[in-house]
Amino acid sequence: MDAPTSFFFNLERSVSRAKQMLCLRLPDGTMTADQGEMRRHAVDFYGTLYRAEDCSREDELLQETFEKKNWEGAVEQVCTRLSKWKWLLPQLSYRGRVLIANNLVASTLWHRLTVLPSPAGLIERVQKLIVDFFWSGQHWLRSAVLYLPVQEGGQGLVDIASRVTAFRLQAAQRLLYSLGVPWTDMACLLLRKAGRLGYDKHLFLLQPQSMDLTGLTPFYQSVLKAWQVLSFKHKAVTIPGMWIFEEPLFGNSIITSRVLSSTSLRSRLRDAGVVKLGHLLKTSVPNLSDRLNMRSSRLLLQLVREVCASLPEALRVFVLDPSVSELWDDECEYVFPSLAVCPAVGQWQPEEDDLLSLKSSVSVDFEGVGRKDLYILAVKVRNLRSLEGLKASGWTSFFGAGSSPGGCWRSLYKPPVDKRTGDLQWRIVHGAVATNRYLVHLDPSTGDGCPFCSQSETIYHLFVQNFVLSSVRGNCLILNF
Repeated sequence: MDAPTSFFFNLERSVSRAKQMLCLRLPDGTMTADQGEMRRHAVDFYGTLYRAEDCSREDELLQETFEKKNWEGAVEQVCTRLSKWKWLLPQLSYRGRVLIANNLVASTLWHRLTVLPSPAGLIERVQKLIVDFFWSGQHWLRSAVLYLPVQEGGQGLVDIASRVTAFRLQAAQRLLYSLGVPWTDMACLLLRKAGRLGYDKHLFLLQPQSMDLTGLTPFYQSVLKAWQVLSFKHKAVTIPGMWIFEEPLFGNSIITSRVLSSTSLRSRLRDAGVVKLGHLLKTSVPNLSDRLNMRSSRLLLQLVREVCASLPEALRVFVLDPSVSELWDDECEYVFPSLAVCPAVGQWQPEEDDLLSLKSSVSVDFEGVGRKDLYILAVKVRNLRSLEGLKASGWTSFFGAGSSPGGCWRSLYKPPVDKRTGDLQWRIVHGAVATNRYLVHLDPSTGDGCPFCSQSETIYHLFVQNFVLSSVRGNCLILNF
């Protein structure tokens, strides 16, 4: 290593060391250099800071000012980038347009959308600009069709809202399954402000109807809202872990109790800090009765019995072992349970020949699911209403059931097929062709009749039912042969 290089390396090292906290003076005047102790004091400090409930009007105005500054000129920047390609747009295939929109335009927003909530309406405005660019102003199909992958009948055009949802799900993934990461302490501290329950990671185990987001920062509100596009369940385990004592008592699908449905009892439990399974099982019924200021021990005993009875047998034996329950500590951090997730589509089921398919979105392990799979899941759930009932091909009503392309969409763009030829085939399969039946809506004077016969010119008539054109195509095939 030469002298100048060594100098700059040493300079960078000294600058980074100057930014580190090497020691901390504690309230009693002593000094500590222990990283764990300094981290705990930092969490306590910011916990006291964020625990303040009042927020002045000046702070709200300041937050609005910063939000405007963060997103100032974002829409104009997208318009400028797209306008540079308008002159080349007629020569671009659909695949080329998607490449420009995804990689050269929308990607400029990712670094902000990853960590910042966007102002109301901004994503919708940018999305409209991108879709208009793709269609050159002439929209032949629903926008949701374009967002699907090419192998599923779409074009892979970016859906910004679904991409943001994938970003938030990745943040949840890192929060739940990353160990020893410093920022997770602060994240858990902020999550505990939700609903006055003291839950942090436990919020991801609650049912959507039981989730109270009041008190959360806008970012973590968006994380938990993004979580609702997935439906989850606990993966079966043969050896239960200590997390079972961390399971929330309220809004948890694996803990059911008729007694727990009482609003007054839930309020008493929450005020007494009995919000986890460990709180309920580690405290004796007489002590629990005193903490809740309840005279009836019979009701609490019934609550404990019903909660334990709702657990699977392997978990029930584990939590009822006194030697195990005594090891649980409310202040310790335990490994979050493995969750299997799938699209939250309720009772909806795809019909035969539907464009929207969930075969590639079956239940997966949330800890190991990739970024691309999370995005595709978000696209399908967010656009479910728009794609519901839409057939994979515009020819299904003509040829009957079973005529959809199925898994052959990708072959439209495989070599040696030219990209523009693939675009034409893709439009024909979807029925997006400008026949006279379509043009008559734009210019009634043209009429919707076929130039070669008196029948109405539909896409079926143009390619199948018109005998004049069929004979011309047959002669062309003979000449080519």
